[in-house]
Amino acid sequence: MDLNPLSLGQVDGPLKIRSRLLDTEIWLVPEGYTGPPLDAPTYTSAECRLLVALQLDALQLRAIHLVKEHLGGELVEGGDTEY
Repeated sequence: MDLNPLSLGQVDGPLKIRSRLLDTEIWLVPEGYTGPPLDAPTYTSAECRLLVALQLDALQLRAIHLVKEHLGGELVEGGDTEY
């Protein structure tokens, strides 16, 4: 597989990534992944696109990652929300 032109949507199997920002490893998995449990939190291409679109700073990204890691959830786009 040539990784240079690879888009997030082309990932056809789990891809382990070492995140310097999060200081941990994560998995990029295809949409609807139902394979065996992995040893680190998983993100789909849709979740990655959402995180990029939100233009969050490093602290906000780390907070989302911690919640996802500890609650085993997934990121979904919501409507206007007040904090």
